[in-house]
Amino acid sequence: MLLRLREEKEEIVGKLSELEVEILEMKESQELAEDQREQSLSRIKATEEELQRATSAKQQAIDEAKAKEADHIALLDEIKNLHHEALDAASKERTEAVVALEALKEELATSLAAQEQAKVDAQAALEEHGHKLEEIEEVHKSRETELSDEIKRITSELEVRIYHY
Repeated sequence: MLLRLREEKEEIVGKLSELEVEILEMKESQELAEDQREQSLSRIKATEEELQRATSAKQQAIDEAKAKEADHIALLDEIKNLHHEALDAASKERTEAVVALEALKEELATSLAAQEQAKVDAQAALEEHGHKLEEIEEVHKSRETELSDEIKRITSELEVRIYHY
């Protein structure tokens, strides 16, 4: 009977040792899962911060494009005002002499050509800024989609890991 109790005691001690090893392994596994969870959360936070920076950069680019557009509109108005002033001066000089009329016609033609060129240049600049704005928005949308996909992928990984543990 004493021998049987000893055998049972040894068997219990063996099982207890096995259980202690299993408990330690489970604790290690739990700590590893927590570390991975923290890393995933850090990556998500970093990705969200990067998305915020990209959004801010997009808004800044839009604001700058709008400011440039306003500058071009002001320049066009100034050119129109200069043109009107040139026409007034030409009209006044016309009354002074017939000889000066030919010179004024030539000056007016030059001013008109410059105005048309300025209009063409201003229109081209406006279109270029519009295209740049569209490109910036496309790049932003693309990056936003990439970041959203990355967040979804990390969230999915985290859910799988949480479900697994």
